[in-house]
Amino acid sequence: MKFQVTDTYIKNQNKKIVYLAMLFAALSCAVIVAIARADKVSDMIFPVMGLYFFIQGLFDLYKKFREGWGAYPTFEINNESAMVHVSYNNMTISFPLSEIDKLRLQYKSGQLESILLNMKSEQKLVINGYENLEVMAEAFQRFIPTGNVKVATWFHH
Repeated sequence: MKFQVTDTYIKNQNKKIVYLAMLFAALSCAVIVAIARADKVSDMIFPVMGLYFFIQGLFDLYKKFREGWGAYPTFEINNESAMVHVSYNNMTISFPLSEIDKLRLQYKSGQLESILLNMKSEQKLVINGYENLEVMAEAFQRFIPTGNVKVATWFHH
């Protein structure tokens, strides 16, 4: 079974990116004014550092906005071989479903919002915004002991 990010999720993420980019641009303008008003070079150190981080953030946001679908990995769960294949930027990483230690399902308003996977290697994987999230959760649940599956009582990212 192959799972991709939904159009709605990408649109919502793009809205957030635009709002955040507007905030970063406004803060960059404020920092530029602070640099222009500085009397000494020592008064420019923190504003210049802030400007660097805001501009770097703007470039990162632009890159994610431009990539669209390409900014999100594709998941493929193979029940026969009990493997998960995660494809992103022409690279595929595979791991056995037995590597998953704990599964947490987060619901919001009665709908599954995200899946949190805790691996035996202490890594954590958050999956949200994908189509057929319920089907994906069921596929994971088949390979995880019932005691290691938890339905979260409150939603968080």
